[in-house]
Amino acid sequence: MQRRISLQQSLINHVVFVLDASASMGGKERQLISVADELVSFLKEKSSETGQETRVTMYLFGSDTQAACYDVDVLRTPSIAKVYEA
Repeated sequence: MQRRISLQQSLINHVVFVLDASASMGGKERQLISVADELVSFLKEKSSETGQETRVTMYLFGSDTQAACYDVDVLRTPSIAKVYEA
């Protein structure tokens, strides 16, 4: 008799933030950081509640574009405050 092994496939959510770091955001840095951090906190809660993995990528754009973090588990995503500068 052949036994089938079924692997339970878990859902993985991929979320991308595209954040304005141009000079026009001068004076609004604290607000942007607060909103981004609150969204990450919300995603952390939902990831834990549902048992689904959530991966986060954050891009900053201004005169150029850079990835502040790329494909990081939301439970280990640091605050954008460490890298965000308008």
